[in-house]
Amino acid sequence: MINPINIEPANPMQKIIYMVHDDDGALAGGPLLGAPGIDFPLLAAEFRAERYAKAEDAGEDYCWLSESEFVSWLLERQILSPMKTVDVSIKIETQYEHRYVPKHWPLCPECSIGRGEENMGRVLHSLNRADWHRKCTECGHDWDHRDEPYLYKQPMLEDDGRCVASGCVPYSISQAGEVPMADVLVVCSKHGWSENNGMYDTHGVLAAGELGIRMLPRKTDITEGKLTLRKLLDMLSPTKNYIIATRKHWLAVVKGENRDQADTGMRAEVSAYWEVLPVNSQGALD
Repeated sequence: MINPINIEPANPMQKIIYMVHDDDGALAGGPLLGAPGIDFPLLAAEFRAERYAKAEDAGEDYCWLSESEFVSWLLERQILSPMKTVDVSIKIETQYEHRYVPKHWPLCPECSIGRGEENMGRVLHSLNRADWHRKCTECGHDWDHRDEPYLYKQPMLEDDGRCVASGCVPYSISQAGEVPMADVLVVCSKHGWSENNGMYDTHGVLAAGELGIRMLPRKTDITEGKLTLRKLLDMLSPTKNYIIATRKHWLAVVKGENRDQADTGMRAEVSAYWEVLPVNSQGALD
């Protein structure tokens, strides 16, 4: 298949550029100069007949032909002539000072030079909340933070404290004791809680007591094997609130609902658990 690059000849002697491809579209030769209107099918038949005749004279059993050989044959007969070409490599820079920064993005309130690009920050999958904000293209300052649904077809949930780092003790107290998380964090902080280190079990019990929540310890003894979270959940009353301690972790069970800040495995061993009487509970000690 011969694809000429059409150049309107200025006179009958004007040559045009040919790109020669095989039947599958692969390039066999080019760019090559030649006269307009070359009868390539006729030349191909002539090439084939000549090669077959040579193979016969040589006593060959087979004669393989290729389009690239045909191009060489055309060059030998000066029907086509090679063109001088120059290979050029080019890369259009789009990074750093050459990047596209739309002028319709707002100016950075910090440096007043860069523009605010939309960025997604932290994602709270359990709440379907993603933090979207503007981030400066120059100084990196971020502003205009707002939460939007991570899965846009589903609603966002309010953060009840489950996403607080190292917050399993205060979150469990908040859920089982039915006290707002913000109030629990204030008291737990006085008893040593921090987002970096969490807090000890004993300090959590003291914090709950200061909030007016009663934690009644229950026995963890069972007749056979260890007390796993699965076994305990099957034993608990669906009408009461509990806090359960596993290895370095607390979780709350509120009227049969597991409100775990983490995804604790059901095989986790229970080290202690308490029945919890919330602040406004009328329950009696036993």
